[in-house]
Amino acid sequence: MEPENIYGDKYDLWSGLFLESYRPGASINGLNENEDVYTIAEDVKEILDLTGSVEGRKKFLSILRQYDPGAKLPAENIETFISRRPGYREHYWDTDYDVNRDYRLYDHLDLLNQEPVEGLISNINKLKPQLVVSLHLTGGNPDKNGGMSAVISPGYDTYRMAIDYVKGDNNQKKVIESKFKKSSYSNWFISQHGRSSFEWFLCDSWIYFTGYWSLVDGLKADEQKFRGFRQNMITWKYRDEKWNGARAAGVPNTPYASDLKYFYPSGAFWQREQGDAEKWKREGGLEGYGGDNFYASQEILRFLRKGLLIHGIYNRWNLPRIVEPYISTWSVPVYVNAISAYIELAYLDNRKDFDRIYRYKKVHAEAIAVAIYSIFYGSSARSSRDDQPRGEPIDFGKYETYDNTNYFTIVR
Repeated sequence: MEPENIYGDKYDLWSGLFLESYRPGASINGLNENEDVYTIAEDVKEILDLTGSVEGRKKFLSILRQYDPGAKLPAENIETFISRRPGYREHYWDTDYDVNRDYRLYDHLDLLNQEPVEGLISNINKLKPQLVVSLHLTGGNPDKNGGMSAVISPGYDTYRMAIDYVKGDNNQKKVIESKFKKSSYSNWFISQHGRSSFEWFLCDSWIYFTGYWSLVDGLKADEQKFRGFRQNMITWKYRDEKWNGARAAGVPNTPYASDLKYFYPSGAFWQREQGDAEKWKREGGLEGYGGDNFYASQEILRFLRKGLLIHGIYNRWNLPRIVEPYISTWSVPVYVNAISAYIELAYLDNRKDFDRIYRYKKVHAEAIAVAIYSIFYGSSARSSRDDQPRGEPIDFGKYETYDNTNYFTIVR
């Protein structure tokens, strides 16, 4: 048995069990997601670290001007961190070692000494970042030129539609389903066959609110598929102070109701979810939906395409396309207290995408670094083309003065 199946993910303190199998990421013909995206991230950090010195800024300017000939010498340092360490496969076949220990998203107990270990989400929040860039590779083959995609999750108001659906009569249900199908979120991620996009939206909404999958019709919990109260599976300000899962789970008219009809939002996490900062991050915004998370993700993808053009790797007719975003209740966009750019860089089943990642990691790192700089400070090289960078900086200031405090620093 392989280590990722021995040691799971989403450790639930209430039951003392891992609620899901661990997924180490895509691995095809010698390209491994958990290693190769780390290599790209290291190079991104190395480039952005140039902004920390006068001489380094001059070198960074020479990179910037490839993308923006009118760029000026950077005046600010972009402090950059990598949230995990390399070396996943060092212990891969050592079944006496918990190979997933340092890579799980959620907190868990060390299986040898039973000491608590903070997961990646807790470690990211500990850094109190303004922007988190999460890089991924995936399987699949979107078309002959390959592709790249954002990964996003909407805000509370969109998920709230599922509560109204469960509580509504037949006519109200039809109206809500029609509204969803006309919305920007209608292309909801289908993770398994057997449900429509709307039915998966309902299922993911149940997970978001109650921790349970729903049955296919979205009206009742599938009590065999509990995925945990995820806000209490990480170490942060929004974890319930008096959390006792054994007593709380299934209690109607509380945040721990197992029936969505009787779910009631209370506590710091649900207050956060209904606040303006999460709306800015996950709804509306410069893309029209998806908030600042989606815009940051799309800008990175647009700069990636521009970088591939600048370096002559592709022309405009064979560039990898930006495909529709993956929309679901993903963990990082929801539970990280920062703007989250979560992106799939390539589809490794596609030969062109495979070669692109295998041969041009440094080009990807350069374009991502330039995109991050533009997200903070803007770029004068702007285009009206949908697939080229817009160059608009995100308004981080509104978060820094949010509710008379700094949203990014009130996480721990």
